[in-house]
Amino acid sequence: SEVTFAYANMFRSLAGWNAEHEHWQKAAEQMAPVTQIADPKLLERTLDLLRYGPLLIKSGDMEGFDGLRRWAVSMYEDSTEPVDVEGVVKLCGLVPADQPLLEKLVPMMDFVEASFEQQSNNPDRVSLAWRAFSLALIKYRMGNYVGALSMCQQSRSYSTRNEITVASVNLVSAMAHYQLRQTDQARRELDDVSLMVENQVVAREDDVSAVWFDWVFAEILLREARTMILSEPN
Repeated sequence: SEVTFAYANMFRSLAGWNAEHEHWQKAAEQMAPVTQIADPKLLERTLDLLRYGPLLIKSGDMEGFDGLRRWAVSMYEDSTEPVDVEGVVKLCGLVPADQPLLEKLVPMMDFVEASFEQQSNNPDRVSLAWRAFSLALIKYRMGNYVGALSMCQQSRSYSTRNEITVASVNLVSAMAHYQLRQTDQARRELDDVSLMVENQVVAREDDVSAVWFDWVFAEILLREARTMILSEPN
């Protein structure tokens, strides 16, 4: 109903404001009801999961995040909408996952990858860049580091010049290079992206173009990349 959507938008706005001020637990509490309000058939539902998930991690609720991503898989594993499946794949890859969850994600990953062949003659290049990023991230989580780097390159090939997409891709690329023992390359990519993420002010979500949650997502990956790559002795 209109009232339902009005409440959802109010909670999204409040969560964005609190994320801007790094009130992570409050932001997570405000996003929680939105995942129940929004119509699961609409795009906002998977976007809301991508808003909510990083906030749970930032507020220290790792158990809550793991429950959210498992619930998301159960909700969308049979979806025929690439954008929904991609959103769940991306959410699940934000932090390492156990083998049973990764196995459930294999057919979802394959479905998203096949969707590249179904694009129109005038595709949304930013959306495709994000789709390739999501695949790079989950391939990385599955230990397919060469495949992850290939998807990073595919994402870059769309030349979106979208800072947050570029930053996110470079973080996965840096970690994949590290896992392949290409430490110097990993450090160079990490250096390139660190300031980009740190200097980004998380903007309150006043309209649909605001992407504060993408930067929070990137901050979580940056923390992981730094812990991994900078722990390596010179």
